[in-house]
Amino acid sequence: MSLFALRIPKAASDSLGNAVVAAGGEAAEGHDVRLANVPKGMTAIAILRDPVDRFRSAYDMHWNTDTNGIVRRYPSVDAFAEAGPDVWAEWGQAFKPSSWWLSSAAYVRKRRAIVIPYERMRDVLFEIGIRGIRPTHVTHIRHELRSAKRVIEHYAADYAMREALFGE
Repeated sequence: MSLFALRIPKAASDSLGNAVVAAGGEAAEGHDVRLANVPKGMTAIAILRDPVDRFRSAYDMHWNTDTNGIVRRYPSVDAFAEAGPDVWAEWGQAFKPSSWWLSSAAYVRKRRAIVIPYERMRDVLFEIGIRGIRPTHVTHIRHELRSAKRVIEHYAADYAMREALFGE
């Protein structure tokens, strides 16, 4: 099987891409390649992370680097969550729903893609013969985000995909 790693931001996509390339596969160059664009004859592989955790991780990435002022305008993740999807889109691909890359659970199945829950990434990759992925610290921050309701609503398609693919 020839694997092609999709790079969904804040879902261990760099680690996944590096491990797939080391195992003889290919990885998307950047974050613009969607499942529909995976070359014929290749099996797409991607990590699907809890959307609220991914949202918080994307905000924290800006908090730690703050090269573009997100923290000055939105000094807490709750303030940013309350700003809403139109504002989130201004701050990059890390805030796009994962369904932008994968489309839907039905399309994942149609394309016979391998989509792995973030929380089980290392175990599943090991089971399919991909070694060398570094340990990922799995956090569950939903309880830390008072404004999670708005984020959950925006990422409803991602939650539906997780439910359909993983039974969560």
